Amino acid sequence: MTKASLAGVKAPVHIIVGSKDDQALPDVNARPIASAIPNAELEILPHVTHYTFLARCNLLGKVIARSRCTDPDGIDREEVHRKVGADALQFFNRTLHSNASFQLAGFARG
Repeated sequence: MTKASLAGVKAPVHIIVGSKDDQALPDVNARPIASAIPNAELEILPHVTHYTFLARCNLLGKVIARSRCTDPDGIDREEVHRKVGADALQFFNRTLHSNASFQLAGFARG
């Protein structure tokens, strides 16, 4: 990805990232990418980490992948998932319904 290639993105884009992501730091990943894409939206979820976006861990996962299964105090992983899903649905309804000429490559009706 280059600034020039990102500047050519014509599709609606909404990026969601956690403010406490220590794997893909928002200031060096999501923010510059969002700023390079015309009209991109950036949503930063407070206190959310990189792994909060993964599915809830089962008991085995909690034992062998503790760091990926533990969220900061006050963060409910399932609630974050519900919020992200609702935000995605709202974004798609708003951007795809308001831009009827936009067609996803490979999904356009022939």
